[in-house]
Amino acid sequence: YLSPMGRFYDVPLSLSLGIMMNGKEYCLPFSEKGPQTEFLPVSQELSLDGVRFYLKEPKLGIEFNCKVHAPFYPEDRMISGAPFFYIDLEMKSFLHGRNSFSPLSGEWFLRVSGVEGCRTETGEGTIPIVSKLVTDCWYNTHECPQEAKSAFSERKFEGVVKIAPTFPTGAWQEAGSRTEQDICLKKGFLLDSQDTVIQESLIIAGYQQGTVFKVESRECKFFYTSWFSDVDSVISYARRERETLLAKTEIFLDTIEEATLGKALKNILATGFQNYLANTWWVREEETKQDWFTVWEGWCAFHSTLDVEYNNAWFSLLYWPELLEKQLTMWYAKARPEGYFPHDLGILLEMNDQVYPHNMEVEESCNLLLLVYAFWKIRGYRGWLQHVPVLNNAVRYLLSSDTTGNGYPNLGVANTVDDGGATTQYAKEQTYLGMKVFSALTAFAELAKEYGDNQPEISGLLQESALMRQRFKETLEGQAWRGDHYAICLPQTAKGLRDVWTGRKVRDDELKGWKSYSLYTANGLLYLLASGVNPALDWQRIKEDIVSACRQSLTPYGCTHSSFDVSNVWISQNMWRDMIAAYLGIDLTDLTQNYDSFLEMENTQGRGGCFVDTYGWNWLSYYPRGVTAFGYLPALAGLKVDYEKKTATVSPVRFPCRIPLVLMADWKSGSVPVLNCRIKEAKVSWEIEHAPADWRISLVLKNEVKSGIYVKKS
Repeated sequence: YLSPMGRFYDVPLSLSLGIMMNGKEYCLPFSEKGPQTEFLPVSQELSLDGVRFYLKEPKLGIEFNCKVHAPFYPEDRMISGAPFFYIDLEMKSFLHGRNSFSPLSGEWFLRVSGVEGCRTETGEGTIPIVSKLVTDCWYNTHECPQEAKSAFSERKFEGVVKIAPTFPTGAWQEAGSRTEQDICLKKGFLLDSQDTVIQESLIIAGYQQGTVFKVESRECKFFYTSWFSDVDSVISYARRERETLLAKTEIFLDTIEEATLGKALKNILATGFQNYLANTWWVREEETKQDWFTVWEGWCAFHSTLDVEYNNAWFSLLYWPELLEKQLTMWYAKARPEGYFPHDLGILLEMNDQVYPHNMEVEESCNLLLLVYAFWKIRGYRGWLQHVPVLNNAVRYLLSSDTTGNGYPNLGVANTVDDGGATTQYAKEQTYLGMKVFSALTAFAELAKEYGDNQPEISGLLQESALMRQRFKETLEGQAWRGDHYAICLPQTAKGLRDVWTGRKVRDDELKGWKSYSLYTANGLLYLLASGVNPALDWQRIKEDIVSACRQSLTPYGCTHSSFDVSNVWISQNMWRDMIAAYLGIDLTDLTQNYDSFLEMENTQGRGGCFVDTYGWNWLSYYPRGVTAFGYLPALAGLKVDYEKKTATVSPVRFPCRIPLVLMADWKSGSVPVLNCRIKEAKVSWEIEHAPADWRISLVLKNEVKSGIYVKKS
């Protein structure tokens, strides 16, 4: 599939790529197999920037590598936004104990077919692409409200894709006869010695001119049109800057490849990051030069879904804070008069207002407050001070959500787990939402210390917040604790409770699992822990709850919503739980092998969809939430940060470890601090490579602070 408009507007075509020898084609398995075609038995390896296909073929006597990759560098708009990728090819002799070298000659070839209007000139192929919304997306289901339908999103968009050699010298040539539905480029090769390594490279670039997006009727173009006037200027940039682009991309890749994360987690990060990029939209209004950044919610294509970005924010917090700030600005503007925030900001190619069929008042308000808090404590964001009335109003809404006085919200409690049963998704007095409100109000109390002259205005809010938190703790311990875990929700009847999707009355028997084990109990605590705030809770019980719930609901692909509701597994929420556990000294990192196994199964034998967040009947496919996994970096390091004070502590959950402290990186100079911890002579030895001069970092083990070694490396 290929389109400058990206996924859900892409066009199916056939791609053949490989070598021709003795009248036969040996190619990667991307196309239909013809009579003279033999598929090469390839393996593949994922990375943040792309995918590598590789093989050793004893019959042909060759080693073959093909890497498809796109440059990326944090905080660099041009590098990361340029619409192209490289196809790098490499071939050399493969010798083993039972063969000897024989020279090989043939041709590289690349063939694209299935699109009208293709043309070839001077070894470059041009493909006109007419992009139109695919049928298989949430927008085209019965669940999408009619008022969300958009003639603009359903129109056709005419763009172009061009294939060109990266190195113009020794250009590729047009191969044989062709029609207006295909392009075939070829180039001869000679493998004349066993030491010869042959390398080739192609660029596939796209360009979409004109209006592609609307923000409340304002017409926007892709942001990259600020730097590139047409597809040829994209190709010129890819050629001219190749060495710089690859060198910078390597710095970014090393933050994961050089970390002690394990192969499964690295696979998840690669799949998740590529899906995240495919969901991002950075657009600009031509007249005002104002730009917007938003993220699709995969197959659903909602814009900047707040509960999804609550998890995704680890990427922007660590690598690119500007992206989160742009989304926060939009969420502030859409706050409801009652105080709560919308689920999303639009769908497909229009960003206006929420499209999702119902509200998640308590949850989204908590998500917003916790994101603002995390952004402030972890990255020093102070833009929130311009939106104090909005934040205060959100707190007022949360305080009003408890009408019983027990500290548990019982109004506005439908949540993001929209494939879960009644106890998980919309029961009143959920422990998950109770803990999340507790966390959001704790965050508010911390934010309030910065209010300055506005302190007197919020004294009442702070008092009410403290009272609600205290009542929640009393109810949590007095009614929700079940001996080795906290109940999903408090005991209740189904009186007045309706399914938020169908409107039908809920039966009492649908709530009988109220006292079961839940994946979500501690969900709201992560950003507090990452900033070094440990509110007065029974942490021993919280740790016991995490371990017990994991044991009671674990499947080969991760934990279900609860031990009662086993309908689906959400990979992102399992990872979020693992991060909280790591901060509490519990190492669940090996479970990433379960999550990676699911993604492999789903994309080989299952439904497909690249990063799929859900195992079960739900299919959250092509989903951006895989970047949640970047949160393992601070969690496994036990990194707790106060950005404004430039102080941090580390307390790794396993040894040895090597973990980049990415949020302290200086991307302009390419310097990324790295935490190294090891056991040496029965003692913990640690150091910080590329230590930032303005930070004070300490190691904490068993409540003891250990001085460290700062290592400056060029």
